[in-house]
Amino acid sequence: MTREELIDLAQSMIVQLSPPPVPPAMNNGALRLTAGDVRVAPGDRLARVPIGLNEPAKQTMTVRYTAQNGTVNAGSYFAPTTGYLSFHPGEQFKIVEIPLLKDFAATHNFKLMVSHPQNQPPLAINDGSALISGDPNIVPGVVVPRDFDLPKRPTGLTLAFHEDFGPSFEATDTGFRADGTPCWRNRLSHGRTQPSNKELGYYASAETNPGTAPLVRDLDGRMCIQVEHFPEGVRDVNGNTIACSWDDPEYIFRYTSSVITTQRSFNTILPGTYIECRAQLPLVKGTWPGIWTIAADLSWPSIELDLVEGFYVNSAGLADLGTTVHWKNASGNHSMFSLKLAGLGIDISKSNTWGCYWGSDLVTFYCNDIPYIAIPAAIFPVKPNYFKIDVTLGGLVGEPVAGSLPARMPLDWVKIWQ
Repeated sequence: MTREELIDLAQSMIVQLSPPPVPPAMNNGALRLTAGDVRVAPGDRLARVPIGLNEPAKQTMTVRYTAQNGTVNAGSYFAPTTGYLSFHPGEQFKIVEIPLLKDFAATHNFKLMVSHPQNQPPLAINDGSALISGDPNIVPGVVVPRDFDLPKRPTGLTLAFHEDFGPSFEATDTGFRADGTPCWRNRLSHGRTQPSNKELGYYASAETNPGTAPLVRDLDGRMCIQVEHFPEGVRDVNGNTIACSWDDPEYIFRYTSSVITTQRSFNTILPGTYIECRAQLPLVKGTWPGIWTIAADLSWPSIELDLVEGFYVNSAGLADLGTTVHWKNASGNHSMFSLKLAGLGIDISKSNTWGCYWGSDLVTFYCNDIPYIAIPAAIFPVKPNYFKIDVTLGGLVGEPVAGSLPARMPLDWVKIWQ
């Protein structure tokens, strides 16, 4: 059956269905994915496997697909095929195309398996096994393909904030320079520890923690956020070690984390804002780098936009990166959506440009100007945010491997348009 015939069949069937109920702002737990069987005819050199959701996606959802051997093997009757499939907001149906190498008899078949959801909460798979067969009794699946493009990187905005981390860069404890003008802040809004995450790192400052170097320049002159290991403990200005309040009373901080924020210098990120940060993420297990925004009124979890963060628990690679959003749902409870970026296909050993556009309908995330994830903007309150870059240790990602520190995140620039 040709693609056009599939579309005609699908559309003739779809019009007979009653319209689906209006879905909530997010599809949390509501989406179900099904892969449809395919019958191939003599002469076909492409199997088009329909993949569908029970309702249109409200947020980007990504799954992995892999062609598996059946009565025929990859390389003989069909081309080895694997990849990632994303449903963006408004999309409900997709087609995975698998090249065929020769004609199929009625007894010939193989499978396309759709599995390994990349989302949190996960996308439920109702039936992730599609049979591709020459059997004339197979009833083909139904799909309605739909062209859909995520919003392109916005243009026509005015540059409202720019930081190139040159010689004039400054980050202080208060977020103000000696002359009273605002600058970057080098600590969290509530202090220099994060007990709620049980983090192992103390957010150090070279001024308040002698011997630490949370901000350094590399051989190329780039400003770097740096985390370090101090076996004898991180010390304050008086030379005393710093106790870790959430652990055993005898425990002291032996690691430093590092953060810079625009809490004082730029805290008016609102709908209509495009944020961009070019950085080279560290690749060290046990580190937790992040580039993100958070509500200026500190009312977490009302809104948090994590452009990218590394969940380096067991390794430190592209598959361990994610884009995450946090918000307060209608019941007043914390909700979150996180999508791992294994299918992004970028080289994270080099600098990449991470972007986010807070639009009126969608919050869209970009890597190197290419959109890859969108979330409905309606889930977030309209309130100002500020920008943060950090490298954290411990907490959700465990303890760094001995000898793996110091670790650095080189920074190229931050630009914000409105």
